[in-house]
Amino acid sequence: MKPLSSTSSSEAAGALFMAQDRAGYLRVAGKLAIFLAAFAVLEALSYLFIPPLHPLQEVSQKKPPLLQATLDSDAHYDTFFVGSSLTEEGMNPDAFAAGWGGTAFNAGLAGTANVTFAKTVIESIIEKKKPSLIVYGIEHFAFDRGVKEQDTQMFRFLNLYRQRSQIKRWLGRAVRGRFQKLPAFWDARAHVTDFDRRFRRFDGAELHPNGWVEVHAFASMVKNAESPFPGPFQEPPVQVMAIEAIKALSRKTGIPVVFVQYPQSDRALASSPQRYPGFRAFMKSHVTDDGFVFLDFNFEHPFPHENPNLYYDDSHLNSDGARTFAPLLAAEIAKRCHREDAKVVCR
Repeated sequence: MKPLSSTSSSEAAGALFMAQDRAGYLRVAGKLAIFLAAFAVLEALSYLFIPPLHPLQEVSQKKPPLLQATLDSDAHYDTFFVGSSLTEEGMNPDAFAAGWGGTAFNAGLAGTANVTFAKTVIESIIEKKKPSLIVYGIEHFAFDRGVKEQDTQMFRFLNLYRQRSQIKRWLGRAVRGRFQKLPAFWDARAHVTDFDRRFRRFDGAELHPNGWVEVHAFASMVKNAESPFPGPFQEPPVQVMAIEAIKALSRKTGIPVVFVQYPQSDRALASSPQRYPGFRAFMKSHVTDDGFVFLDFNFEHPFPHENPNLYYDDSHLNSDGARTFAPLLAAEIAKRCHREDAKVVCR
C-alpha cells in the first residue's frame, strides 16, 4: 500500500493533467467556434455580391416550379423530354408532337446535366405521369459531375432555385484549380457581361406552358479561348450505375427511354475532340448494344451544325434551331418506335 502523501500527489497530478486536457479541448473548441462564426459572416456578406441574373436565367428560374406543378397536376402528356439546358431550350414539344403525335412536355432543367439527376427526374415522371415515351437528352458532359452535385440541383428541382454564394463559387473553382481574380469575383456586373458574350444578339426568352424555354438570340462569333471539357471521356461509376438504373426502370415499367445527343455547332464539336469518340463508344456498348435507342445528332444523323443562326451560343439551339430539330428527331424516333395500342415499343 502506497503512503498517503504519495497517493495524494498522484491524484493531484492526474487532476492537473485532466484540467490541462480540458483547457486544451476548450481552446480547440473556441478556435473552431471562431472559425465557423467567421465563415458564417463571410458567407452572409458574400450574398451581398451575388451577381444579378441575366434575363435568360430569370426565365429559366421559373422552370422548376412549372415542372413541379405539372408533375403534381392531373395533366397527361404522352412524351416527356428530360435533360439539361440543351433540352430545356433546344426542344419545342409542340413541333415534335406535330410529327410524332400525341402531346409532349419539356422537362429539361438548366444546370442539371449529370445522369444521376436525370435518373431522379425520370423516376418522378414515370411514377406520377406514366407517359408512353421518355426522350433523354444526354451529352458527354453528363458524366463529369458526381453524386454530390445532385444535392445542389435537387434544390432547383424542388422549387428552391438559388445561386450559390460567391464564396462557395470561388472555393469550388479553386478546388478544381480554376482561380478567379478577386476584382471579377466581387464585381456583380462581370457575371452578366460574361453571359452576354455568348450572344451576337439577344432579343429575350420566354417560358411556354409546355416547358420549352424559347430563346430569341443568335450566337456570338467570338471564339472560346479554351475547351470547356478538356481531356478524354471518363466513365465515373456513379453515372454508369445511373444509366443502368434508367434502363432497368424502363424494362420494369415498359416505358421506353430514347437517348439523344442534341446537335451542337461545328465550333462546339471542334472544342472537345478527345471526348466524343469515347462517349460514342460508351453509348454503343452500354445503350445501343443493350437494346435501347441512341440517336446521335452530332455525328450520325444530319443537322445543319454549320449554320450559326440556329444557335444562341456554341452549344444551345435558339428558337429557330429548336423548331428545326424537333421534326428531325420525331422522324428518327418514328423509324425505330411504333405504337401498339396505348404503348410505345422501340427496337
